[in-house]
Amino acid sequence: MVIKKDWKKFEEEIIAKNQKFYIYGAGLIYQKIIPIVGDFVYKVLDIRADTINDIKFGVSIVKPDEIAKECHKDISILSCLNPFQDYLQRTDEVADFLEQYGKNISLYYLDYKEIEEKGILFWHGKELLINNLIFLVNEGWKRPFVRLAYTGISGYGYEYMKKLYDEPIDYILYERGKIGLKDYNNGLIIHKNGRKETTGSKGILNSHRIWLFGDSRVSGMLNSSDTTFASYLQKNISECGKFYYDVINCGIPGRDIERMLYQIQTENLGPKDIVILATGFYEYEGNVLDNVFLWSDYIKLMNEECKKKNTEFIYLNLPTILEMDVKSELEKEMLAFFNTTEFTEYNVEQMKYCKNMIHIICEKNGVLFFDFAEQFKDRKKYGHVFINLHHYGPNGNKLIGDGIFEILDTLEKINTAKSRDIERLRSIKDETLKEKLKEKEIESKDLQVYLDEIKKKLNAKKFENRKIGSIVMNANPFTNGHLYLVEEAIKKVDFLIVFVVSEDVSFFSFTERYEMVYENLKENKKVLVVHSGKYCISKQIFPDYFKKEDLQGKQTTAAGDLELFASRIAPELSINIRFVGEEPEDTITKQYNMEMKKILPSYGVEVIEIPRKKLQNNTIISASRVRNFFKEDKFDEIKAYVSEITWNLLKKYANSKEI
Repeated sequence: MVIKKDWKKFEEEIIAKNQKFYIYGAGLIYQKIIPIVGDFVYKVLDIRADTINDIKFGVSIVKPDEIAKECHKDISILSCLNPFQDYLQRTDEVADFLEQYGKNISLYYLDYKEIEEKGILFWHGKELLINNLIFLVNEGWKRPFVRLAYTGISGYGYEYMKKLYDEPIDYILYERGKIGLKDYNNGLIIHKNGRKETTGSKGILNSHRIWLFGDSRVSGMLNSSDTTFASYLQKNISECGKFYYDVINCGIPGRDIERMLYQIQTENLGPKDIVILATGFYEYEGNVLDNVFLWSDYIKLMNEECKKKNTEFIYLNLPTILEMDVKSELEKEMLAFFNTTEFTEYNVEQMKYCKNMIHIICEKNGVLFFDFAEQFKDRKKYGHVFINLHHYGPNGNKLIGDGIFEILDTLEKINTAKSRDIERLRSIKDETLKEKLKEKEIESKDLQVYLDEIKKKLNAKKFENRKIGSIVMNANPFTNGHLYLVEEAIKKVDFLIVFVVSEDVSFFSFTERYEMVYENLKENKKVLVVHSGKYCISKQIFPDYFKKEDLQGKQTTAAGDLELFASRIAPELSINIRFVGEEPEDTITKQYNMEMKKILPSYGVEVIEIPRKKLQNNTIISASRVRNFFKEDKFDEIKAYVSEITWNLLKKYANSKEI
């Protein structure tokens, strides 16, 4: 026996008690609710089960005969037939049909009136979206995540949205094989000659036209004729005063790529017109890669069709909320509501992968490709732009209209550029390059002279083909810490080259710093002290080093300095190890050391970091601390930090500096 029960009973007897049940009908409602209720569904019953290959969330679709095998006599079934197509009558017919199985069946009705009126189904206190458009018009227009997309629109409210909803969206065959929208006018929306009217357009008699083809976002679903992006684009063109095009909106709801090609083939495109296909790839059923190639093939055919007519072709990818890397709170709220039952099979990474594939194929076939997800990164200045996951309100359409106008402005500049101006500018660039190459040649020769001088000194020491280490130090001043670094390095190499930074911008002059390093190390036959010239830590290749106090905590790079050392200096001087002192405080030097460890080993130069030398009281030996003592004339305190040689030199320098 089959007992028919209403939705309230279903809530009390099934939902509230977390009971499992069957679904009857693998159509619209099943598709919407299965992501939420799949754990509570035994199976889906449908007389067309043999022709449906759609197992979602582990729930299989079977013929109604399956319940005859059910061992339990009491069975609960929710009628998920389409609530917009004679739901009550058809459910009654299902009840009669199920009588044949001789089971005690409770056949529950949906809350179909709520679905018809608001487009949503309340499931255990949660709103499940069933019909997107009905929701937007009858209920969603009051929600901030929809209402704010229509900011500044006069008359916005239920009646306004109802007028937008009443727009006919099915296309018809209307003239010599052409297709388009049915003529219509309700004051807000005007269809004429098969197209949604573009406000401000002067008619197709103008010599240059922009043809917009695509889906419901192009036609402007739930937007008045004057708030489509076609109309915003026309307004920008009319106001710019630099060029004029008539914008023709050929958008038709639906993502049938073959239909878009047919439109391009049958419309009267003219020379110097521009065709923009604005849509997006969402064909994720079946073999996705095959679908991508098929989609791209249609785009290729469109481009070829436009070439025949001397018409520019542009592919413009329109984004969804899902593709936004950073989302506002309203967008997160929309995603939580809409994505529960819509686009549930979409994988964002898959979407991006497919989009990149189409981009590559477009590039290969000479198709101009623009991904408007980039333009949408700056959408905040337009306000809230989405009305659901992929449709836009007037704010979003204005963003797109402005973005397309920028593209057109760029194309216009390209097309009108005077060849003689380009030649003149190119001539200037060529001369500039020649000058730069001369400078590079001189720099290279200077560097070679510098390296040859050092190589002569190395040859005199007869350390060819031996383990040669290096240290680059500013030594401002030379402390026991620097001395310790040198002593530890000498233990690991046959010979050590110490480069003293030559830039004269430190507290102690280059002459003073070089003298301190040289005097401390001159007796050691395994050490050669040289100046760094402009090739190691100089203002020319690593200027941030000399602004360390101002840049602490900020990100810098010394890649140029290190690349030069690794590619030219180290090979010429047979340097295979570079030593650095550990840096716990100075963030610029710390970053320099980190970059050194990444770059130098790839050139065959090992980097060895030596821990900092400390005093007996565990205080780190710091050159900056010595400078402070020097400025305060505290030479007794300095003694713990420097050698006797350095101390005597500092006393000498004190007489020539204002302390």
